[in-house]
Order: sequence, then C-alpha cells, then structure tokens
Amino acid sequence: MAIDGLKITLGEVSKTAGQLRTFNQTLSTKLHEIKTDMNNLAQYWESDASSTIRGNFNALEPRFEEYRQVVDNYAKFLDNTVTYYNDAESKINNNASMFK
Repeated sequence: MAIDGLKITLGEVSKTAGQLRTFNQTLSTKLHEIKTDMNNLAQYWESDASSTIRGNFNALEPRFEEYRQVVDNYAKFLDNTVTYYNDAESKINNNASMFK
C-alpha cells in the first residue's frame, strides 16, 4: 500500500507487531526487576523516603500492566490488519478472476 510516496508492506506491519511485543516484554521484565530490587533494598535502607519511593513505585504497577495490555492489543490489531487485508485481497483476486 502506498500513500503520497509512503510505502508499507504487510511484511513490515507483521514485523512491527513482533517488535512491539518484544519491546513490551523487555520493558515489563525490566520494570519487574526494578520493583524486585527496590523492594529488596528495604532490608538495607530503612527510612521514610525508602518507604515512600517503594510505595509510589509499587502503586504504579497496575498502570504498567494497563500500558502493557494496550501495547499487546495494538500488536494484535496490526496482526489482524494483515490477516484481514490478505483475506480481502484474496477474495477480490478470486472474484476478479471470474471476469474472463
């Protein structure tokens, strides 16, 4: 497909969906590691500031999960777009081949 000189292939769309999933998983893993490290610091750093930062970070966990799901859903949307486009293209091609 091309729009004003912009060309996007279905392969690129599929590749982008995969990259989004990879980046999303990497980010999720890193955020989990940070949470674990911060919570482990509690045994070495006892103060109001320590409690505050851990509490605030841990409170963000549901938001991180929401964003992870949004990115996953967008990757699924891209995959579905490729599937539906391929299906439509195939049906159009089959119907067009009837005109002989």
